[in-house]
Amino acid sequence: MVTLAFYKGRDQFFDRAIQTWSRGPYSHVEIIIGNTWYTSSPYDGGVRSKQIIPTEGHWDFITLDHIDPNSVLDWYILHAGKKYDFLGIAGFVIRPIKGFEHRYFCSEAIAEILGLDDPWRYDPNTLAGVVRRLALDQNQVQHQYFNITPLIAA
Repeated sequence: MVTLAFYKGRDQFFDRAIQTWSRGPYSHVEIIIGNTWYTSSPYDGGVRSKQIIPTEGHWDFITLDHIDPNSVLDWYILHAGKKYDFLGIAGFVIRPIKGFEHRYFCSEAIAEILGLDDPWRYDPNTLAGVVRRLALDQNQVQHQYFNITPLIAA
């Protein structure tokens, strides 16, 4: 089973800035297989895996039944240790900025794992909306929310 975890905490300035720039509740996204969380994190220097105990109320989860966990692991094996793409984050404000090749910000990494075109275009909020819409269209999503109103009504 593959689950996306969207972070909506406002603990750090970086989180609040991304939420403000992208006009939504999310500042970060991870992809979960079993107990392991995969993403690219500015706090960890780039693409990494680790175990996280989520703080209730800080995360929203979407389970994707149609994603093969092995494809996530294959992507991770090829990209583990790649640096965080701070320049790519500027693309949230100035869209023509694509960032550095071979570096990733969180939603770019997840969008690439999911096979979305132009993954550098996705901030966490845009990615959440697209994934919900695609999953709802295919009836292949389970919402596991902590106090959230869905962006798209079923």
